[in-house]
Amino acid sequence: ENTPGFRLLLQMPALVAEMLALAMVLGFLRPRVSARVFRGAAVLLVFSPALLFGTALYGLPEAVAGAAVVAAILLIQRGRPVAAGASLGLAVAAAPPVLWLVPVIGAWVAARRGWGQAGWMLLAAVLAVGAVVAPVAGLYAPWPSLLQSLAAPAAGSFWFGADLPPNTFSL
Repeated sequence: ENTPGFRLLLQMPALVAEMLALAMVLGFLRPRVSARVFRGAAVLLVFSPALLFGTALYGLPEAVAGAAVVAAILLIQRGRPVAAGASLGLAVAAAPPVLWLVPVIGAWVAARRGWGQAGWMLLAAVLAVGAVVAPVAGLYAPWPSLLQSLAAPAAGSFWFGADLPPNTFSL
């Protein structure tokens, strides 16, 4: 249904993520800038078009990814690359176009903390993506066809290009 309550429920994760990202950015800025600059930044962030239209109006998943990337950067600065990697993995799972940031942030970590720390961060990112995506992919995999063909692989079975039921994919 497209009732206002249902729509708000769908938008809630993005709204909460946007508020968390806002709190993280403002918390990072507060001790580093003057009170005047802080107030100006807060006003600009609160009334940004991305927040007002992308999140409040549509509830886009990029807000969740953005909050996860902000958290990852703050975690890297606090010396927690594995937690940052997990946060980056969640960002990629929420919005796959964020994937291009992973090697960029990985290179930044490698330059600041060494390749070992960057490797642990990237491994945590891959595991986090897998932990989020694998269960969802498992729901949509053609399990009956796949299990049947594994039991009796023959010509015309799943592995040999048989016709698959609708809404399935071919390996």
